[in-house]
Amino acid sequence: MSKKIKVTYVVSRIDKALSFEWIAIHMNKSLYDLEFILLNENKSDFAQFCKQNNIACKEWYLQGKCSYPRIILKLIFHFVVHRPKYVHAHLFDAALTAMIAAKIAFIPNRIYTRHHSTYHFDYHPNSVKWDLKCNQLSTKIIAISENVKNVLIERENVNPQKIVLIHHGIDIHSFINPDKQELHHIKQVYNPTGKAPVIGVIARLTELKGTQYIIAAFERLLLKQPNALLLLFNAKGELKNTIEEMLNRLPASSWKMTEFENNITSLYHIFDYYIHVPINKEIEAFGQTYIEALAAGTPSIFTLSGVAPEFIIDHHNAIVVPFCDSEAIYMASNELTASDVLRENIIRNGQQDIQQFSLSKMMTKLEQLYV
Repeated sequence: MSKKIKVTYVVSRIDKALSFEWIAIHMNKSLYDLEFILLNENKSDFAQFCKQNNIACKEWYLQGKCSYPRIILKLIFHFVVHRPKYVHAHLFDAALTAMIAAKIAFIPNRIYTRHHSTYHFDYHPNSVKWDLKCNQLSTKIIAISENVKNVLIERENVNPQKIVLIHHGIDIHSFINPDKQELHHIKQVYNPTGKAPVIGVIARLTELKGTQYIIAAFERLLLKQPNALLLLFNAKGELKNTIEEMLNRLPASSWKMTEFENNITSLYHIFDYYIHVPINKEIEAFGQTYIEALAAGTPSIFTLSGVAPEFIIDHHNAIVVPFCDSEAIYMASNELTASDVLRENIIRNGQQDIQQFSLSKMMTKLEQLYV
């Protein structure tokens, strides 16, 4: 029997992480010996998941850049002792520390998945040099969308042959058919009085996500539909105070803000429609929420950022609005509410079109790298 290929994932700043749960469960265990090293400020839900499922996992304390020297030394020691054939890093702190350590430890295959696109160029230009260092130290870079691939090539001068395009994949069935008891529970938590329509948003409260334009549109919508409910999830970020000021102008019963909800597969099913409107084409690296909403059959209003330009078609599988345009969001909301035929077409076409983002396709492409 041939020896298994050892693959070490280094991942930073995650807690509940469905995407890594899926990878951990579905990686071919007869071919690959997979382990995780997590870099976190606090103990994570994912580390507990690994423990419960007998998946090799270490969790090391990360507190900003001051932790880097200690983490790099621990990673070097780990790589020298355990000799993974592949080191695969995810997210910025993990990518930088793991690529440095893997290079020093002479790991032959150093991969990192690029989870951001122009974020550092736009908001943290001093960090661009560290993106360039990760690009240099890696042997392969996974671009999660054509947008990320273009940023790597056109703005960071990465050799195209170094880049592998692998879209995020999701367990589509889990979004189509959530657990009925969990769905009932989540409805009782967030909409116990049965308000309608329910507008859902799952986005950090940062300028780049465009939530401020959604609230401006919702304020107008309330004049026409006073029983509407706006539910904001992942509601944390530097724009939180500004968003709260906007929301406090609205009736208290018309909105709720929640920092985190673990049950993401059920969550989309309590929305009558969903809105995701990043402020420009490049700022979203992928936008997994685009495919999650469509998989769940939730009619959606989108701007074309991240992966959306690759498959979202206006009035076919979503309604597309211009960037930074609360008036267009308001008009699209009215249109979705008014037309049963439009909603049904969008649901049907969306669930067909996201089959290209199946978990099995992503896993096949990942495993083709680990040979």
